[in-house]
Amino acid sequence: MEKGILTLICKKKLKRFVLNLQIKNIKISNQDFRDFNLSLLNSKDFIYIDPPYFLATAPYNENKAWTLQDELDLLEFLSLLQAKNIRFALSNVILHKGKEHKILQNWLKKHSNLKTHFLNFHYTNCNYQTKNTLSQEVLITNY
Repeated sequence: MEKGILTLICKKKLKRFVLNLQIKNIKISNQDFRDFNLSLLNSKDFIYIDPPYFLATAPYNENKAWTLQDELDLLEFLSLLQAKNIRFALSNVILHKGKEHKILQNWLKKHSNLKTHFLNFHYTNCNYQTKNTLSQEVLITNY
């Protein structure tokens, strides 16, 4: 398929996406989860969380920008969402470059009602990924 045709298809998809956001009154927020006002939400709402990965060394996480305390605070926030029956999905890694995410694994053991979806993606063409290393990305949901 030619590049121009792909561009037209992408533009049409983007327009449909924006229209659906407007029709369905969907709000997108980009902020620190600790500043989020949970009183605005109810059980019909949904939160998607894609934090810096604790085990990763991506450019956004250089110099330990995402700390152990951040990770623990996030897991506490997710527990609070669960207690309030607010649906969520969390992207993360359970294993990265052969290193296990023990904090997340232990939290999941305590919250056995959550679902862990193992994603089968490969990022070998990305410059921030090291080839031939063992990583397992997951999507964790409470619905």
